[in-house]
Amino acid sequence: MPDDTGTASPVAPGVHFTPAGAAWLPDDRAIVIADLHLGYARAARRRGGWLPDAEPPQLLASRVLELVRHHAAHRVVIAGDLRHSTRDADAGELADVAEFLALVGAEAEPVVVAGNHDRGATGMHDRLTLHAADVVHLPPDAAPGRFTICGHLHPSTDVQDATGAGARFPCALLGTNVLILPAFGAWPGGTRAERLRGALFAGSWDRLVPGAGRILRIAPLVVPARGRRSDEGSAAQV
Repeated sequence: MPDDTGTASPVAPGVHFTPAGAAWLPDDRAIVIADLHLGYARAARRRGGWLPDAEPPQLLASRVLELVRHHAAHRVVIAGDLRHSTRDADAGELADVAEFLALVGAEAEPVVVAGNHDRGATGMHDRLTLHAADVVHLPPDAAPGRFTICGHLHPSTDVQDATGAGARFPCALLGTNVLILPAFGAWPGGTRAERLRGALFAGSWDRLVPGAGRILRIAPLVVPARGRRSDEGSAAQV
C-alpha cells in the first residue's frame, strides 16, 4: 500500500478514505485499517517457503504513525487480521505483533477487531461501534442499516490508460453503507474486484484506488440480484 497521506476523500458522513488505503473518521479521531497480516513472511518460512522480511513491525508501525500524525488521530482501529497465522503463530510472530502494538500505542490507542486470522487472541472486539460507523472484519451479506467499515477480501483492480498499458492496484470497494478496505500490509496482496463479486451483495460498488496523494474512482462494479457481471471503465480522480 502507498505510504503517502495526501488528501482524503469523503465516502459517507464522517468517513473519509485516504490515499494510504485507510479510513479517517474525524469525529472519532480514528484511523481504520484492515488486514495487516503481521508475520506473513515468518509463516511462509516456517512452512518451507521463503520470503524476506520486507515489512517488519517497525516499518509497518511507521506507516501507521505517519497517518496518526498527519490527522492528529487518537485511535488506530484494526478491522481484523492483525496477524497472519491462525493456529500456529510462533514466538517470533507474536513478538512482532506485540512490538507493533507498542510502537503504535506510544502515540495513539490501538483497538483491534478480531479477524478470521486472529483466532485465540484476547482483548479484541467482534464489532466496534464508533460515532460515524461500525467496524467489523467480514463484509455484511446485505446492505446494513448503519455505515460499516470492514476488510477481509483484499480487493484490487486493474487500471489502464488510453494505450492499453496498465497495472493492478489495491482498492477499496464502496457499496451501499459499506466500505471494504484494501489490505494495509505489504504481503497479503489483492484479488481482482471482478473475482470477488460472489462475496458482495447486489448493487453498485465503486472502486477507489489509493496512491500518489489522491484517490482514483474506477467505473463501478455492478452486482445484479440475479446473475453477476462487472462493468469496467476509465479512472477519474475524486
